[in-house]
Amino acid sequence: CAILTRTNSQSRAFEETFFRLKIPYKIHGLSFFDRAEIKDMIAYFKLVCNSNDDESLKRILNKPKRGIGDTIMDRLIVNANDKEQSIFESFEGNLNFLSNSIKESVGNFYFMIKSLQTELDKSAADLGSEICKASGLLQLHKGDDSEESKERARNIEELMNALTEFD
Repeated sequence: CAILTRTNSQSRAFEETFFRLKIPYKIHGLSFFDRAEIKDMIAYFKLVCNSNDDESLKRILNKPKRGIGDTIMDRLIVNANDKEQSIFESFEGNLNFLSNSIKESVGNFYFMIKSLQTELDKSAADLGSEICKASGLLQLHKGDDSEESKERARNIEELMNALTEFD
């Protein structure tokens, strides 16, 4: 039996149902939860819930672009290791080794995550909506006219639908 979907975002419902009912299945292409935009959103959730999650922070610190490349990331990691802190915790300290524009970007990111952490008492769907607004990921993809970006936006919206169903 094969199921063809018109858009990739439609695969989530099938994947979840098959998994829940223990029906073996194969996906040709990427699983819904293996898509970059979904991993990015999940990384935001994980970092908001656990600011010590360095892997999630590394994934999303420059998504959308904040001018933080590999060299800056390496410097932030060394700084955190020197302080024996998580990367996120190290943002509270002295970041004078960064240029002013990068310090501002890092500071804005830090305060965005801190602000989202005050929303943890909300439902998963409401928190997801706050993350979408604050991070700018959904707007990034909606603002691009390419078909790939439109598909990414639909996938994020489908994740928001899944969170509503979860609640």
